[in-house]
Amino acid sequence: MRTIFARSPRYECFLDPSDLYVIWDKLTDAPCMVAGNLLSFPTQAKAFAALDLLNRPGAANACRDTGAARGSLQ
Repeated sequence: MRTIFARSPRYECFLDPSDLYVIWDKLTDAPCMVAGNLLSFPTQAKAFAALDLLNRPGAANACRDTGAARGSLQ
């Protein structure tokens, strides 16, 4: 069972088995992907900071996989 840290109606994060905080999009029922990479963070504080940005008005579609260049988001 995963532990969910909910911060908004749309996005939440949870600690996955590899000890990374993964951002989850509840609207699409899928992990948040950016430029082909899973949006995950090594600390809860960094994940919450990302959630604060994602959940701002106007950022509703911020987590979509554009297929752009791959790189580390951590």
